[in-house]
Amino acid sequence: MTDPLPRLSDLSLEEKIGQMLCLGWGGDGCALAVNDAARECLRDLHAGGMIVMGRNVPPNPETGIIDARGVRAMLGDLQNAARFPLLVATDQEGGRVARFGARPFTRMPTARTVGAVGSVDLARRAAWATARELAAVGVNWDFAP
Repeated sequence: MTDPLPRLSDLSLEEKIGQMLCLGWGGDGCALAVNDAARECLRDLHAGGMIVMGRNVPPNPETGIIDARGVRAMLGDLQNAARFPLLVATDQEGGRVARFGARPFTRMPTARTVGAVGSVDLARRAAWATARELAAVGVNWDFAP
């Protein structure tokens, strides 16, 4: 279970270094699951962040829909496996770079397209919509322009 944020003086050197890492996981059973590879990142490397890639959240091949509840459960399990609260990251930039690129997530246009429209309000609304969708499944760090 995740402990509250530690005091820096309470961490070992290895834990301090690990808290600066953001790692991804793959291997067998990495789709919608916290597998042994993910647990090793947390237990052995003390990762302070984990990045969710497309291989971790594939859409159902029959329906083309991502199981948002399954993503939320997986990321909850990931947080529970960590000693301290994790930064959970993904690339959800819009356009081709969208790890959550299938329904029920909104397919946003590229930042270039949003910028070309010239509306700060539109850019803000697109960013908020993306943030709400990611937060709903447990992602708290988006690599987006």
